[in-house]
Amino acid sequence: MVERTHTIPTAEGNQVGNTILEAHKADEGGAAKHMRWFYISVAIPKMLYTADLFLIPGSEVRKGTKGFISKLARIQRQAMLHITGALRLTLMDAIDACTDVMPFNILVEKLTHRATTRLAMLPNCHLLEKHTVREANRYLKQHRVPLHEILHAFKIHPNKFKSIRPGWKRNTPTSFATSIPSTKEEAITEAAADRSEVWVFLDGSGQGGKIGSAAVLFRGGVEKWAVRKYMGTKEKHTVYEAELVRLSLAAELMKQEWHVQTLTIGADSQAVIQAIGHGRAVSGQYLIDM
Repeated sequence: MVERTHTIPTAEGNQVGNTILEAHKADEGGAAKHMRWFYISVAIPKMLYTADLFLIPGSEVRKGTKGFISKLARIQRQAMLHITGALRLTLMDAIDACTDVMPFNILVEKLTHRATTRLAMLPNCHLLEKHTVREANRYLKQHRVPLHEILHAFKIHPNKFKSIRPGWKRNTPTSFATSIPSTKEEAITEAAADRSEVWVFLDGSGQGGKIGSAAVLFRGGVEKWAVRKYMGTKEKHTVYEAELVRLSLAAELMKQEWHVQTLTIGADSQAVIQAIGHGRAVSGQYLIDM
């Protein structure tokens, strides 16, 4: 059964390769771009349908199915030779570059990684969700299924993904006013003329590869509260995300004060001010909704 699973894509790939050759001859050469699009839109989906079930990229835990990937890569080479009319001794890397086609081993890795990511992002109500989590937690020595192989080949675990609620459009106007001065001098003038009881200054930045946020509350010109939050490294977080998180820090500080009639929040990010001012969903909307 396993041998048959690997033989079918090869046979179908050979059939498509012969079709490209026949079309190339019938059209007396034909346009190379048409043959290329035919290969991308017909041959690749036909050969690599359910590729994650029988093509496993190499990894630290297993060599993968390199032999079968190499056999299918020959079909791509045959098709590219027909399209370009290049000599049979031409390097495959050169042909792929000239036709702007992804190298076959990288193409297989891309498709398999996409399928693995989709499995890891299944909702709890999906029938395969519990099986995906179970197979990701352990790598069996024997009787492994394709789900074991692809999850551990890419080191993808469902618990590393988090669910984010999609943004919603606010039809009602906000209950606060926003202002973005055009110059630094104008901002200083507005701040000096403001007579709010409470001021909250915010900042979010990255330094030394680390991302964090901070907020300071002043009342009557006196510092009352300050809070800081370390979010993590720049590989997992961005400065824009820190700029949004500081809004939550400001909300926590405002909870500490009573009988506040007027309040001003000072932020140095125009992107954040604009994001909270309109009702459209933006990047990091789940942080704004917090």
